[in-house]
Amino acid sequence: AAGEVQSIAQALIAAGVRSVVAHRWPLIDRAAVMFSQALYRELAAGRALHTAFDEAVRITTDQFDAERGNAVLLGDEALTFPRPSGPVQPSQVIENAALPDETARFFGRRDELLKLADIFANDHLRGAALTGIGGIGKSALAFEAADRHAWRFPGGVAYVRASEFGFSLDAALIDLARSLGVAVSGNPARDLLAYLNATPCLLVLDNLERAERELPRLAEVINALNFDGGSKVLLTLRPPLSDRFHDVREINLHTGLDAANALAYVQFIAANEGAPAQWQNPAEAGALAARVSGHPELMRLTVFRSKQTPWARVKQELANLSGRLDEALQELIGKQVEQAGEMGRTALARLALFPQPRVLCQAALAACGEAADGLDKLVQAGVIAFESDGAERYALHATAVDWVRAHHRLQDAEMQEAKRRAATAYSELANNHANEHDIYAGEHDNYMAAMDWAWASEMWAEVASMAQGAVGYLRTKGYWQDGFKWMTRAVAARRKIAESQENSRQLAYHLDSLARFYRDMGNLDEAARCFDESAQLLDATDDEKGKATTLHEMANVAVTRGDLDGALDLYRQS
Repeated sequence: AAGEVQSIAQALIAAGVRSVVAHRWPLIDRAAVMFSQALYRELAAGRALHTAFDEAVRITTDQFDAERGNAVLLGDEALTFPRPSGPVQPSQVIENAALPDETARFFGRRDELLKLADIFANDHLRGAALTGIGGIGKSALAFEAADRHAWRFPGGVAYVRASEFGFSLDAALIDLARSLGVAVSGNPARDLLAYLNATPCLLVLDNLERAERELPRLAEVINALNFDGGSKVLLTLRPPLSDRFHDVREINLHTGLDAANALAYVQFIAANEGAPAQWQNPAEAGALAARVSGHPELMRLTVFRSKQTPWARVKQELANLSGRLDEALQELIGKQVEQAGEMGRTALARLALFPQPRVLCQAALAACGEAADGLDKLVQAGVIAFESDGAERYALHATAVDWVRAHHRLQDAEMQEAKRRAATAYSELANNHANEHDIYAGEHDNYMAAMDWAWASEMWAEVASMAQGAVGYLRTKGYWQDGFKWMTRAVAARRKIAESQENSRQLAYHLDSLARFYRDMGNLDEAARCFDESAQLLDATDDEKGKATTLHEMANVAVTRGDLDGALDLYRQS
């Protein structure tokens, strides 16, 4: 279609387009967002296209060296746009709301991406809902679209993923608000809506089929979004969207990837995983894609199956495939679990105890106990994945959890033992990584669940150490209610442990942390009481440094109460 010219960009210039910004190869997603933000920000400020382009290239290549030489500018480099009235607000993706990488590379879904682009640009819609069977690619599409359109939302992009059990709308709203940097009071819905209706943001809520009981309340919150605020929601769930959600357009993923992208996906997975070379034959890859209607998870698992199963058998199983795609997927998961053996089956059931689909390796290994070797077997079978993004984790797809629920329920004693081992692992994490907030953030739901498990099992030392280890993270991120709850329990747990000088010192530290929560919540009497007991314990254990810190905090409370003489005396003691 481009005729004699060598690129689409040149063809556009030849057709009369005044200026074209293009890239020679596909950008890294985060680089694409950064490039777009910088380019549009500079143009909106009234700068010439070549200046905006140079700034976008500089910002992008400073962080992504692989993008050097990628961007090109053709045509009129002096092009400018009328400067808007009023100040230009910089657009940014909120740093601590970084979206998860659902796939190593995204394939297809052109029509759906265009529909989502139209929805995000529509002033009369509140967002979109992606629906369809498990494994069809809803989450991957949602996060890909969010990455591509982050530049539209200067207030930020934030997401929550409904945990496997115990989903709380209030907790989800608090997490979204904190990701966007919104201060939360006693009414998280009101606080978040005030920000969303003033600043365009995108909220991604994933796996909402797990949140069925909370969907009516969620609909009320979303229906309160003002059209002129510019904020949007992007939901994913398996069943059709309820009509309670007003002006949220449903996009049903009733088919998998188109033929060309499905073929490319099969070949990409096969090359990455060292699967049989037959998959690089377009006829073989295309046959698989056609047989499973382009269903991504079915294609992926079939490729994994071919690594340990004779080719002829894989082909025969494909030929015998029948029934619904979601049923076929569950059958294939079962075959892959069978490949992993009894240890793999047991490990998968214990991994499914965690509410988050990504579990820190040391916690997963501890929970699996004697079946820990089964985790590597499950990775080899493609049932779970091993991820390393600063912290090493095992990840499992929601459809694998579905299989566990239906085929391998743990006995109560085995379940409780796995939970106790996981709690012990998180306790060791707390002792060694108290200040590494990124680990706690990535493991938040699992860590909170493990503290509940430890409390239920009367593991008092583990409760205390886990609470104290996470207190800095909980305070910094604004999880005050959780922090207060667990420091209260830490104090109670520490009082149940046999007396010793070290236990008294740790109790003093817990009381100091609890006092700070009381102070921040305005309960100065309880804060003073806890600080005072902490100081007495530290005095008895000859911890002068700890006592000095506590006396200083007691003085701060005295200042707040207007007791300046008392404050001065405490400062002097400190």
